Amino acid sequence: MSQFQIAVILMLGAVVAVLGFRKFKLIASKHRLTRMLSRVGLDPDLADQGDADAIIKEVRKRCSRCQTEDLCERWLADKAAGGNEFCPNAKVFEKLKQV
Repeated sequence: MSQFQIAVILMLGAVVAVLGFRKFKLIASKHRLTRMLSRVGLDPDLADQGDADAIIKEVRKRCSRCQTEDLCERWLADKAAGGNEFCPNAKVFEKLKQV
């Protein structure tokens, strides 16, 4: 096998690994969002309406790009005190509860 073939195989492996990791992150994000919706008193099925509802679509996007995943996981597991002010969607959730 030539060095070029090896490089191509390694590159393809890296691409597959990156795509797999991104898929894992999206699935984990959706799971957290579903749990968060339920925890704040909203219908967790809202997480599945992202394509139909612009607000939920934006909520899902924010959740998938969130930088506080660890705190979110701890809060959802009742291992962090306080409210969900850390959540970039907290204000949106409050507005949705008023609808």
